[in-house]
Amino acid sequence: MVATRGLAGQNGWRPDWSGDVARTRWEYGSQYHWMRISPDGVRGKVPWRSENLLFGCGRDALRALVHHLQPHRLWFPSYVCQELVAPFIDSGVELRRYPDSPLAASLNLERIGLQPGDSVVVLNYFGLRSRDCLIPTAVPEVTLIEDHTHDPCSTWAQQSRADYCFASLRKSIPIPDGAVLWSPRSRELPRISPARSGRAKSVQQRLSGMLMKSLYLEGHDISKPLFRELMDSGERDAATGSVAKVSPLSETVIDVFPFETWRSARRDNFERLAAGLGVARPFEVLNPAERSAAPFAVACVFPNADSCAAAEKQMIARDVYPSRLWPLEDPVVAGVPEEHICLSRRMLTLPTDGRYTQGDINRVLDVFAEIGLV
Repeated sequence: MVATRGLAGQNGWRPDWSGDVARTRWEYGSQYHWMRISPDGVRGKVPWRSENLLFGCGRDALRALVHHLQPHRLWFPSYVCQELVAPFIDSGVELRRYPDSPLAASLNLERIGLQPGDSVVVLNYFGLRSRDCLIPTAVPEVTLIEDHTHDPCSTWAQQSRADYCFASLRKSIPIPDGAVLWSPRSRELPRISPARSGRAKSVQQRLSGMLMKSLYLEGHDISKPLFRELMDSGERDAATGSVAKVSPLSETVIDVFPFETWRSARRDNFERLAAGLGVARPFEVLNPAERSAAPFAVACVFPNADSCAAAEKQMIARDVYPSRLWPLEDPVVAGVPEEHICLSRRMLTLPTDGRYTQGDINRVLDVFAEIGLV
């Protein structure tokens, strides 16, 4: 098995650009296409064990955990994906927010007003942080939950001291669904139904979209709006219904996926792209806290929302699709600091995962040069 667009010459990943037609179908960013995986890749150590729970998505993992814990209050950072918070509206759990963002160098949980019986969710933003950034709370009977979606196999995740950790694996590897929940401190995990049918439609839509996108990138006459709508529809369906387990397909991929190879590729691509953007750029690039980090994306922070929107428009016109992580204009829990809303409007992220080769990175840098950003 070979990767359709992988890492040339690295641990068995090989690109599959065949002919000039395929080369015209280049794009960077956006959602994953379906990729074949080389058996030569290195799996490496993962922080979860085979008996840990696999869910359909990160929201499902957290929903199952909160139902299991029944906390008095559930705390989220003020800068967070609102889709992660939304399922807990009208759940009977009191929702609280505490100030934190990707710009914060550290997080002191002792200062946010935790009480016994509370649960608090902490993020490793874009895989940039280290465990040293976190000053844990001294309040007893507080449950610490870490979200390692953006770097599931980071040093922090591997050495976590949290009560629970979860990661939405479908965000960091090319699968239609999948998330994992584990306890570094061997706490009791929630019990869920073995039924897998709750998200069958969502998985089918997303997988169909991934397969169609793969054909599109290979040069076939495939409608781009069609596979994008399938992916978006699958994403909307994934946010509804009861907690679901991972699909058999994604579970199989997770069990054999070469996480170490993929993570190494992500680190290399981040370093190449960040270095190529130079120091004279009209925006800031967020840097990782430690050398062992393999950031999820290069986060570009522009001086203001207008310059960010203009850059995004020009990138998209050239088939570079940055992500906005995350819109905060309509927060689920009121009181998000204005500075965080402003940050969300002036930051774009460019993925650096194992889909991309050195040639892809060079082409992105050419786009930045063409629109006057480097």
